[in-house]
Amino acid sequence: MDDRKGLFVRALRELGKVCFLIGKYDDALNNFQKLCRNSADSKLNIAQAKRYIAGVFEKTGRYDEALNLLDEIEGTLGDISEEEKIERADSYILRGLIYRTKGKLKDAVCESEKGIKIIEELEVSKIKKKENKIRIKQITANAYNNLAVLYYLRDDYDKAIELYQKHLKISKAIRDKQGIGQAYNNLANIYCDRGDCGKAIALYKKALKILEVIGYKQAVGQASGNLGLVHCEKGDYDEAIRFYKRHLQISEEIGYKQGAGVANCNLGVVNYEKGDYDTAIRYYQKSLEILRTIGHKYGIGLNNHHLGNAYKDKGYYHKAVQLFEKYLEVSEEIQNHYGIASANLDLGLVLLEMAKIETGPSVKSKKKQERTNMLIKRIENYLKNSEKIFNRIKEKQNLVRVYSGFAQLQDIKQKASKMTVLGYGTASRRPMNSKSVNNALRKYAGKILKIANELESQEAIADCYFAYSKVYSLMLSQSTQPRSFNVSKVSTAKPNIKFIFTALEKAIAIYKNLKRNKNIADCYWEYAKILRFIGNAIPERPDKYINESIAIYKRLRLNHRIREIEKTVLKWR
Repeated sequence: MDDRKGLFVRALRELGKVCFLIGKYDDALNNFQKLCRNSADSKLNIAQAKRYIAGVFEKTGRYDEALNLLDEIEGTLGDISEEEKIERADSYILRGLIYRTKGKLKDAVCESEKGIKIIEELEVSKIKKKENKIRIKQITANAYNNLAVLYYLRDDYDKAIELYQKHLKISKAIRDKQGIGQAYNNLANIYCDRGDCGKAIALYKKALKILEVIGYKQAVGQASGNLGLVHCEKGDYDEAIRFYKRHLQISEEIGYKQGAGVANCNLGVVNYEKGDYDTAIRYYQKSLEILRTIGHKYGIGLNNHHLGNAYKDKGYYHKAVQLFEKYLEVSEEIQNHYGIASANLDLGLVLLEMAKIETGPSVKSKKKQERTNMLIKRIENYLKNSEKIFNRIKEKQNLVRVYSGFAQLQDIKQKASKMTVLGYGTASRRPMNSKSVNNALRKYAGKILKIANELESQEAIADCYFAYSKVYSLMLSQSTQPRSFNVSKVSTAKPNIKFIFTALEKAIAIYKNLKRNKNIADCYWEYAKILRFIGNAIPERPDKYINESIAIYKRLRLNHRIREIEKTVLKWR
C-alpha cells in the first residue's frame, strides 16, 4: 500500500470512528464501507472494516447482518500474527454484546470468554507495538464490561461490581474516557438497584460529564435515562420525565432504536407510577413496536410485563393474563430465568385478583365455586414456580411478593371453603378454621421477616416490613370483623396489632430517610385502614393518617390514589 493510499485508508478509519462516537451512524457506515473497498490488498484491514460495519449494525438493530459479517471475519482471519489474534478477540467481544442484546445470555458469556482467552494467551508484556498493547487493554476492558452486564442481569451484583471495577481500572490506566464514563454509569446502575440513590446520582453525573465532553451521544442518552430511573425511584416524576425525554430525543436523533425503545418503556413506567395508565400503555406499545423491529427479545418480554400490570390495574384482568403469558413465553425462549419467575408471579397475582371477585360478597353459585377452585390451583402452581426459581437465583426481594401472594391465597381458600359448606361446591367439607389460616399466615410473615434481616438495601428492607404488616393485617381479619372488635378478643388480636404497627413504623422511618414519599403515603393509608378496621379498641383515629397520605399524594400529583382513598372513605360512612 503506497503512502497516499495508506493515509486515505487511515483517514477513512478515523473519520468513521468519530462519526460512530457522535452517533452519526449513516456517515460512519459510509466511511467504513469505503474503508472495506479500499482495503482489498489486506485481509486484516478488510476484517477490521467489516467489524466496524458490524458495530454500526449493532447500534442500529441490524443484529443478524452484524453476526453474518462477524462470521465472514471468522473465516478470513488466521491465527498467526498478533494483529490477527487481536482482531479475532475483538470480534468475539462484539459477538458477545450482540448475543446479550438478543437475550442469548449463555452464548454471550461463551463469546466474551473466548475473546478474553485469546487476549490472555497473547501475553501483553511480550507485545512490542504500543498501539497493540493499548488495543488489547481496551478489548479486555470491554470484555469485563460485557461479562459484568451479564452478571448484573442475573442479579449477581457482587460479581458485577468486581468486573466493572476491573473495567474502570483498565480504562483509567489507558486514559480511555469513553470506558471510564461507561464504567461509572454501570456502577451507578447497581447502587441504584441497591437503593443507594445518592451514590448512584453522583456516579451518573460523573459519567454524564465525561461522556458529554467526548461527544459520545449514545452513552449520554443512556446516562440521562439512568438519571431518570433514580428520580423515578425517589418519586420525583417530573424530573424523571425530563431525563427520559432527553434520552428519547438523543436516541431518535442518532437512529439508536434500542435506546428509543428503552426510553419509551421508561416513560411508560413513570406515567404508570403517576396513575396515568392510558398514557403509560401508549408508551409501552410504542416501545414494543420499536423493539420488535430489531428483535430485542428481552425488551419485548419486559414491555409485555409492564403492559400486563397497566391493564391489571385498570381492571382488565383477562387482557393482563394474555400479556403475562407472552412475557413468560419470551422469557422461556431466551432462557431468562428472572423473567420466567417474574412472569409466573405476575400470573399468580392477577389470578388472585380474579379469585377475590369470585369469593366476594356477590351472589354465590356452583359455577362460581368451580371457577374459584380452578383459579386456586392455577395461582398455587404459578406462585410455586416463581418461588422455586427466585430461590434458585437468590432473588430475595421478589420472594417477599411471592410470600405475600401465598398469604392472600390463604384468605381466598378460606372464603372458598365457606362457599362449599353453604352448598355451592362439589364436596361437603368443613370450612378452614381461623387458627389454621393464621398459622399459615404467620409462617409467611416469618419468611418475609427473615428476608428483611438478610437484605442489604434499606429500601428492600422497608418493602419487607410493609409486606409483613399487610400479612399480619390478614391475620387480624381472621379474628374479627370491621367495626365489631369484641373486647374479649383484644387479648388475642392485640399482638397482631402491635406487630402491624411496629412493622409500619419501621418501614416509614426507612422510607423517610430515603425520601420515598409515595411509599410513606402508602404506609399511612395502610395505617388508616387498620385503625378503621379495629374501631374503638384503641383510642387512635384514622383521620390523621388519611390526611397525611392524601397530602403526600397531592404533592406527587397522584390523583388516582386520592380518588381511591376518597372512594373507600365514602363507603365507610
